[in-house]
Amino acid sequence: MAHCATCCCHSTFQKHPDTPTLPDAAKVILLGNDPPSSSDISMLHECRRSLESFITRINAEITALSSMQDELKIVYKRRQELLRALQKDRDSLDKCHRELLGAVSPLRRIPLELLQEIFLKAVEPDEPRYSGFAVFCPDEAPWIVRCVCRKWRMAARCPQLWANLTISHDYGSMSVLKDVLAWSGSHPLSFHFTCYDDDDDDDGYGRSILQILVSHSKRWYRASFEIVATYFLDALSLSKGKLPMLAELIFWNWGYPQYMTLSIQTIHF
Repeated sequence: MAHCATCCCHSTFQKHPDTPTLPDAAKVILLGNDPPSSSDISMLHECRRSLESFITRINAEITALSSMQDELKIVYKRRQELLRALQKDRDSLDKCHRELLGAVSPLRRIPLELLQEIFLKAVEPDEPRYSGFAVFCPDEAPWIVRCVCRKWRMAARCPQLWANLTISHDYGSMSVLKDVLAWSGSHPLSFHFTCYDDDDDDDGYGRSILQILVSHSKRWYRASFEIVATYFLDALSLSKGKLPMLAELIFWNWGYPQYMTLSIQTIHF
């Protein structure tokens, strides 16, 4: 009896226990080229008939085992189908169970005002002078809270939630920025705008962003610009006389000596 190296079970690798063996005289004849005698011929025919009978028996056993193997395959397939069906039922019931838990969750009874305060904390910057959420990152707050449920979407209709933003140099949809500014209502705006394209690389993206921001200049409270191109000065000139709420204006130097970092606080226009 041998052991399977994979699962350590017992496997029968030895010969069939009833396997006939040749007599020594027959082995000698088979190893040589001498013609067998009459008595040897009779003995060899007897050995041949014995082997034929055993081969027939072995073939019958092989056929029976093959049939059993086919039946086991059918049983295994049916068991797999049953297992998948049970797993599907389990997943469906588990989902229903989670939904029932959610239905009685205290979160459903939180007032909208408290939800809004929680959302505001989620987008609150670490330091006041740095603006909040990334406008073009839909997998971050406050975007993600709008995808939870109807009540959370209602709570996200808080203008203050959308009034503290960061606009990166990564290209995003202008309509998204316009939507965010519309959702911020009349709330004072704090923003940080970054665009690393210089005048030679200008493709109109940074200029378009500036134009949209300038159109809301009356709500600017804390404005921060990290721009290396000079065209933004012309764009900002359009906000002259339209900055009644502005308390801080920052220009960041990004490795260009000709541009200075300027911070102006408590400016009254």
